[in-house]
Amino acid sequence: MSRNIVKILDKGFSDISAGEKMLISSPEKISEFIFKIPKGSYLSIKELRRGLALKAGADNTCPVTTGIFLRMAIEQHKDDENFPYWRVVDEKHPVVKKLNLDGNRIKMRRVDDGIPYSEKPTQPHKSFTAKLPVLLWYPKTTFMKMQKLRFM
Repeated sequence: MSRNIVKILDKGFSDISAGEKMLISSPEKISEFIFKIPKGSYLSIKELRRGLALKAGADNTCPVTTGIFLRMAIEQHKDDENFPYWRVVDEKHPVVKKLNLDGNRIKMRRVDDGIPYSEKPTQPHKSFTAKLPVLLWYPKTTFMKMQKLRFM
């Protein structure tokens, strides 16, 4: 099923508050989104969830289904050299072990892609400021401003 479902939450769930619109995406939509991440950029899972939600007109994406559907999307495109899952998943991500992916290959693809390598857990790259109007991507500072406005 390659459709997005948006639900208004009656009560809070994870990092989504009651009354907010929560997106339940699909492996196909997550794949489409990952294919459009620009070379040299990467997103944390939270940023992936926020980008998917903004594109669908929601406040956030369900963290549980995002994890499941991300794994399914990577599994479906495992043999596709052009599927840039390393722009969302680093070699330390739990899905690497679950899908028996080569962590060194992911590390190499990230370096080849211009994503700096770090021994620390993945943090969004400070140079990620790509603005793709189709995806409604914004620099991190814009997200922070949007969050402040939302809670005022």
